[in-house]
Amino acid sequence: MSGMENLHPVLGSKRPPSAYADDAAARLFQDFALQNGFVSQQQVFDWRQQQEISNSSLAEYLLSRGELEPDDCRVLEELVERAAKRGIAGSQVSQHAVASPTPQPKDSETVSFHGPRRTDQTILARIGDYEILSEIARGGMGVVYRAKQTKLNRLVALKVIRAGEFADAGEIARFRVEASAAAGLDHPHIVPVYEVGQADGRHFFSMALVEGESLHAKVLRDGPFTASKGAALLLQAARGVHFANEKGIIHRDLKPHNLLLDRAEAIRVADFGLAKNMGNESDLTSTGQVMGTPCYMAPEQAAGNSATVVAASDVYSLGATLYFMLTGRPPFQAGSPVETIRQVLETSPLPPRKLNPAIPRDLETICLHCLRKEPAKRYASAGELANDLERWLANKPIVARPVRVAEKLWLAARRQPWVTASVAAILLTIVIAVGIAWQQRQANMARIAAATLQNDKARAASHVDSLLAAPATGVPFALQLIEPLAEHALPLLLNHFDDPTAEPNQRLRAAITLTLLGKPQTEYLLNHIPTAPVAECGNLVAALAVDQEATTLLARHVHALTAEPTPDCEKKARFAIVALYLGDPSLAIDMCSPRADLIQRTTFAEHLPQWHGDWAALLKVVRNLKDEALLGTLLLGIGDVAPEEISPDVLAAWKTWLTNLHRENADPWVHSACRYVGQRWQLELPELAPAQARIAANRWLVNHSGLTMIRCEPGSFTRKILEAGPTFQQEVRLTRPFYLAQQETSAANFRRFLAEQYPDPDDLPREFKSDSPFGKLPADAPACSVSWDDAARFCNWLSVREQLEPAYIHAEGVWSWQPTANGYRLPTAAEWEYACRASTTTTYYFGNDATRLSRHVIYNAVEPTACGSLPPNGWGFFEMLGNVHEWCFDPYERESNPTPQAVDPRGPQQSRTRVLMGGSFQNGPAILSMDLRHSGNGQGRNECNGFRVARTAALATPMRDSEQ
Repeated sequence: MSGMENLHPVLGSKRPPSAYADDAAARLFQDFALQNGFVSQQQVFDWRQQQEISNSSLAEYLLSRGELEPDDCRVLEELVERAAKRGIAGSQVSQHAVASPTPQPKDSETVSFHGPRRTDQTILARIGDYEILSEIARGGMGVVYRAKQTKLNRLVALKVIRAGEFADAGEIARFRVEASAAAGLDHPHIVPVYEVGQADGRHFFSMALVEGESLHAKVLRDGPFTASKGAALLLQAARGVHFANEKGIIHRDLKPHNLLLDRAEAIRVADFGLAKNMGNESDLTSTGQVMGTPCYMAPEQAAGNSATVVAASDVYSLGATLYFMLTGRPPFQAGSPVETIRQVLETSPLPPRKLNPAIPRDLETICLHCLRKEPAKRYASAGELANDLERWLANKPIVARPVRVAEKLWLAARRQPWVTASVAAILLTIVIAVGIAWQQRQANMARIAAATLQNDKARAASHVDSLLAAPATGVPFALQLIEPLAEHALPLLLNHFDDPTAEPNQRLRAAITLTLLGKPQTEYLLNHIPTAPVAECGNLVAALAVDQEATTLLARHVHALTAEPTPDCEKKARFAIVALYLGDPSLAIDMCSPRADLIQRTTFAEHLPQWHGDWAALLKVVRNLKDEALLGTLLLGIGDVAPEEISPDVLAAWKTWLTNLHRENADPWVHSACRYVGQRWQLELPELAPAQARIAANRWLVNHSGLTMIRCEPGSFTRKILEAGPTFQQEVRLTRPFYLAQQETSAANFRRFLAEQYPDPDDLPREFKSDSPFGKLPADAPACSVSWDDAARFCNWLSVREQLEPAYIHAEGVWSWQPTANGYRLPTAAEWEYACRASTTTTYYFGNDATRLSRHVIYNAVEPTACGSLPPNGWGFFEMLGNVHEWCFDPYERESNPTPQAVDPRGPQQSRTRVLMGGSFQNGPAILSMDLRHSGNGQGRNECNGFRVARTAALATPMRDSEQ
């Protein structure tokens, strides 16, 4: 093939599209488009189906559907032309593919190059001594990878020229200018360059890897900076830019995307791809060529006059960046780069205080001083800008002064000379030709405006359709596209919202977007909280947060729901979660407060994993919560969220906070909830030594054997005594505080006991040998096949280890209890039921609903589960029901004639049988009762029986420093 005679007219050919659909050049066009991510295989397939009807080319097909931009065609034209000159056929394209760029937001597009907007990528594996790990970013010229330099075993950022071996001399020269410009700059606020080279036909240079994010990403995620923070960060950037300017380097592409914030919150200036070396007379940018990012470039740069681009041009870009940091948007932002450039040249920026009244007036003056149209009216250097920022941060008078009204009028007239000329023509009637020219200009501008308006309306309609059909997570991104076209999008959104026949979720999405765009539909959103799809919670929260009246209206709903005698718990949970995000925790506190029936708390915890907003925002909320009942309930809900649903950086922040909360919070409910989340997320919470566990008021503590003990204060409860009749109730009063183990005794702890009791494994009882059910248990499962006698011996063994007086004496086959001993014992049946109920009066400690048993109880199973696998009860105890039947202190006897009241009951003095409480993993729901006592042979070892230890708190003084 010679030349480009067969290409599409858009690419420069005169041949009709149907004439070259299958020739070699068109094949190159198709293969380059596929390999570099401009189009997908599905689009090519759809084109071939359509081709049978219309006989159109791939380019014409894609252009007509808006799936390929004319600029993209020009990129492909250049690649095809270079390949044709080198004699490369279509089948060879995959060997020379150029990785395609990820989409860039409108305000970050550069005028010099518009790359493909697809996300399919051809990822390199290695370049020279560098192993490619992942892609970091893309620009008009190059791709930046995270890479490992093999010889030095260090991570670097590796920039590679994007066109690969198809790069022309100009691209290579500009790439080398960037590398040499950055390589000569050694400054703490500039990303340093390590090596410049070429390998396998690809030009590259390596830089320090900045582990952090750009100012652009930071502001998009967290919103504008505070005034002092923004000024301090720009001060660092200005120092770095001033250093580069003094070395003769003008950056020419300063913007929030190229200012990186490292983990120490220090600014690093990056991407010198458009840099100009003032000491080099050869500038690769010709006069009239506009290079840079329109909304951040200086007017002289936007005009294409490269000779006038000096240090003051970088000062302008720093001012535009400060404007973005303080307001969340650049000073100029239009629907197209051309319109943005027109604004840069002709329009004064809106004062940032109009967008953010919290900005101090002097800082606004500094920002606008940088944005003066005339370079001579700005700070003469980035160093002067830095000095003025330092003065402002130190509360000293600044040098910059606001522009006076008269000067504004004069400058406006200079920027729009046709206005002055027209007035002069009318008043003096000097040159009729000027008036005619003015009219022609107006007509041209009107035609351009009409075409622009039509284009904006079409784009707005497309973006609205995309937003209404997008998944919930895509709403924030779709909204970014709609915002610049809001005046055209609002009528379309109102039509969708007002249409009663529209799909309900689309009406909700329209209401959310209207509210976010300043047309509140708050009452509608509040009324639809109970029925909205679960994924829309975050969007509802974001919409309600922008309406100042939303809090008042929401408070009315909250008050009404709180006043209901039998509220709809699921509806109430949704409102409580939304209100919590918006800063009103009252409804959530009401739902999660301790009460006789905890069904509201249970429902709240169960709904949180599905009905929630942004996890980073929720972390900010829970960090400030003081109500421990709500905090613990939130943690139970969070424990049911799969960690992979949370972004890695947010998940890391959650884990750090959970670790500290698990160690420091005094409430046993919160402490156990932290452990539950840790178990579910497989988070290795650090073991707490006794010295670390001296919690206020000893509400929970860790003993020297590593057991967590929860303190139960004196109190009373009502229990049923079924032997005396199904309706007989006894009031039980416990007069002494006691400690009860947070969980059942684990197999690991019981094996340590057995190892000391039976040094020779052959002497182990058969129920504890390695081939027994107990022997096959995981270390974190509850010990089972344990007799009452085994449990009593374990308590004495534990007491001796803790240097305490054993609570039990075994003599002549009879066990007796020492009431004054301060060692460990088994809980009485009354103590066990009191702790299990945790102040509730319902069938189960989570409510009366047996359908929720599977979330809270292990039953009808073939084996027990790990201790702490299920949510704790309201006092922080794990698996009180199910898992293993738990031995209690009491000998067993039928209470056929009980008294109406009982104080510290402990059962009869002697009995061959002992009390078991709570049911086991083998039982069905009928046995899983908090007040159903079972009897068991104290010497028998049943695979369903286990235990947890207790201790009388009034006798706990000698418990060493863990209880002091």
